[in-house]
Amino acid sequence: MTKNRYSQVFNSKESKDFHPNLLNYQYLNLKIKTLQNSLKNSEEMYKKIIMTSNDAIIMIDKRFDILFSSDKAAQIFGFWDEKSMEGRKFFDLVLPDERKIIKAIFKRAFNEGFVGNFRSKFIKKEKEFYGLVNIARVNNADKEPFALLLTIRYLEENDNVSEKELYKTIFNKSNDAIVLHTIENKKPGKFFEVNKAACEQLGLSKNEILKKTPFDFYAKFNKKIINLYLKRLRENKKAIFEVPVKKSNGDIINCEVNSHVFKYNNKSVVLSIIRNISERTDFQNKIEKNFLIMKKIMDGVITAMEKLVEKKDKYTVGHQRRTAELAKFIAKEYGLSDEQIECIYISAVIHDIGKIFISGSILNKPRKLTKEEYEIIKTHSEEGYKILKSIYFPWPVAEIIYQHHERIDGSGYPRGLKGDKILLEAKIIGIADVIEAMTFKRPYRKALGINKALDEIIKNKGILYDNDISKLCLNIFRKNKFKFIS
Repeated sequence: MTKNRYSQVFNSKESKDFHPNLLNYQYLNLKIKTLQNSLKNSEEMYKKIIMTSNDAIIMIDKRFDILFSSDKAAQIFGFWDEKSMEGRKFFDLVLPDERKIIKAIFKRAFNEGFVGNFRSKFIKKEKEFYGLVNIARVNNADKEPFALLLTIRYLEENDNVSEKELYKTIFNKSNDAIVLHTIENKKPGKFFEVNKAACEQLGLSKNEILKKTPFDFYAKFNKKIINLYLKRLRENKKAIFEVPVKKSNGDIINCEVNSHVFKYNNKSVVLSIIRNISERTDFQNKIEKNFLIMKKIMDGVITAMEKLVEKKDKYTVGHQRRTAELAKFIAKEYGLSDEQIECIYISAVIHDIGKIFISGSILNKPRKLTKEEYEIIKTHSEEGYKILKSIYFPWPVAEIIYQHHERIDGSGYPRGLKGDKILLEAKIIGIADVIEAMTFKRPYRKALGINKALDEIIKNKGILYDNDISKLCLNIFRKNKFKFIS
């Protein structure tokens, strides 16, 4: 809406009423900038950590898109810089014959937490090369897997040695500790082979370590937990666990142990790859702490936006929150993920934010709106999009708000989108918005009640409103699963 257009709906008295909202809006912008700066600092800290490795470091999401890459990764794969790699599909870097194998390994890494020291063939522009790969799962603040962190070591042509020599090279050059020990009386026995990294990690010579058993290094021995891991090893022939390890100088380091049982000289032995995750644990704790702080800031910003609209339009008080509660319930019943549900709730709570630019005399008019006034009301979706498009959210909140008045037959506004062009989240909020608006009182009419609202959904399901969501919503109310709180 242009400046001249606004001037047509604000008289001088109205402008005075609007001035405090401008101050609120400026305060809101300050909050938003604080959130953006904090997020930027967290991201910068993370990138500095991953850029320290001499190996290529790449982080990919569950769709195998590259989220982050180090300078070394860009160098190894022949890109101008790390930014040129981000957003690409990781499999674009992999030789086609290897893609199916690596995809299976990625799935295993998401399930087990770590897969290490395997060799794969990659593409550098038009050339091929071998890389030695380690993969670790990355969890979010809710302990749910959301990405994989890969380290890839470039192998020179003369490194393409025999299989036996390759395994020997991996064992000796691995940055992770690798140890082998016997099993005696169904319990871990003495070590009989360790690599250089294990000696460095524990601060002991190889001969000193070979005189000990794993129990000699556990800082906090919990017999019940250890027995549980031993049971997993016996039944599944593998186990992954985290344990505090005591070094020779008394320092404690947090380690992730990936153990496998196999036969060697006709005896069962255990191969364990031990990774020092102290830095990762500390960093993850910082991320979780920052995440909670960011969430509190974001919740504060969302609440401020909500109150800003409700201050302008007295009939909007409670409307956004009730719409959000219904939309959230529909999303849960639909079987959406927790992240999608959170996205829908936040979007619904501020779906009418664009109304702050519309005159209160129109928003609170006790009579039917004129055609011109209704056209002005319809601008709130686009104005909401303009407010939110430059604000960082982990979801497409601005676009959802832009679309919440679109209808699947193309009769909605502001862009007349149809069918699958409308986001699922916007479809859910659109139906919740209609039901809430008809159920409760509006400036120009009395409350119509829930039955009238449901009749509207029945009449136009598959026409204006998504058929599946409409059926689900009707079922929710027929079975009394949800009730509005006035």
